[in-house]
Amino acid sequence: MAINTGLASLSEGLWTVATGTYMLAVVAYTGEYAFGRNGRIASTSQAPAREAVLVGAGAPVTAPAESRPYGAGVVGGSDAGRRWGRWAVGLTILGALVHLASVAIRGIAVDRVPWGN
Repeated sequence: MAINTGLASLSEGLWTVATGTYMLAVVAYTGEYAFGRNGRIASTSQAPAREAVLVGAGAPVTAPAESRPYGAGVVGGSDAGRRWGRWAVGLTILGALVHLASVAIRGIAVDRVPWGN
């Protein structure tokens, strides 16, 4: 049983491309987490503001800080988060397709299932 070295080399190259694509997807998911405002942190930060209470004698009364949703002060807001998220999902799908092609080509190159010895 001869191994087709050309297809094996192509499979190795596709494996490298898939790994790089997955790495870029991780960076994009990090961008979505950093710039997005939909999630567990956002839902807890939108709780009603507490009422100002005097704690010490003669302490000045200050008005409560304006309640803003998480990420509202970030440049780009949720649009940037959604954009990063779309890129992340697209890169993940692309990486999975290239990964699948790499495994299929490796199987064709060795003329058997590629994960068997």
